[in-house]
Amino acid sequence: MAVTLAGKNVASYDLGFLKELPGWGTLVRADPAMLDPAAFYLNWQKDSRLPSMSICKARARFDDREVAHEALADALDVVRLLRPFYELPVYRQVNGD
Repeated sequence: MAVTLAGKNVASYDLGFLKELPGWGTLVRADPAMLDPAAFYLNWQKDSRLPSMSICKARARFDDREVAHEALADALDVVRLLRPFYELPVYRQVNGD
């Protein structure tokens, strides 16, 4: 089974730990794609690097701007950060909606 991973640090940090799990690579493997909402929340005039999860949450006007630094909670935050962009008409055209 292949999964798409979501999180701000999945590719650079979390994946190293996941690869140590029993069955990783045989029972479960990651697709090469990783979901990171930072590009959607980048301010080209102010940012010199991709924004952190807390900055993304602030720019999305989330009430809770704390970052849990726990895999599931962070992945759910990524989904919440990406969801508004997938509801845009341009993405609906891609999916045939």
